[in-house]
Amino acid sequence: MKLSLSLMFCICVFSVHMLQAFPVALTFDDGPKPGYTEDILDILDQYGAKATFFIVGRDAALHPALILDILKRGHELGNHSYSHLRLTELTDAQIRLEIQAAQDLIFNLTQKKMVYFRSPGGQNPHNLDAILKEKKLSYGYWTLNFGDFMLGDSSGIQKKINTNDVTTLQKEILGRIKNRDIVLLHNGNPVTVKALPGLLAALKQKGVQFKTLSQMKASHD
Repeated sequence: MKLSLSLMFCICVFSVHMLQAFPVALTFDDGPKPGYTEDILDILDQYGAKATFFIVGRDAALHPALILDILKRGHELGNHSYSHLRLTELTDAQIRLEIQAAQDLIFNLTQKKMVYFRSPGGQNPHNLDAILKEKKLSYGYWTLNFGDFMLGDSSGIQKKINTNDVTTLQKEILGRIKNRDIVLLHNGNPVTVKALPGLLAALKQKGVQFKTLSQMKASHD
């Protein structure tokens, strides 16, 4: 059976589209941080992207309006501890307190329970899995980490933007991104904020669909 040229063209276009479309989860550690979080949210809105924000409890307590704005715009909150301490230097009781204090703060503010936890600095004590199971939390793993928190000129009080760092971060992510990747970025670095618009535009051209961690998990179940 011979196919018409128009039908073959449609099949090819459909196939290419299906191959290109794939989900990616953007995650932002730390914050909320005034002057950065708002910009990130505006950029995500501009490109129709959803993300998961791993917030620090003490920062959320200082800036509750930003927490509510994150949720209002359709994003997800994750637990990044209350005080952003190294969990490997804490006792089991202190770890439980760090996790629960952040959980309680966000629930009291939003009436929503966070379902993911990510350790500050990614440093996980050997007993963390058991504690998270006890707290009914899943660990917020990532597959790509580009160390964006180290980028920029920090010789002054506030980091300055280095154009080379912006370009490097964009190229690194674009060159390595793949289906169902979880990208770890940071909330509070101007380099990350500056890189986001060009990065999201290029990723959308590659067919990336930006999802929260929970959305990506649901699409896989």
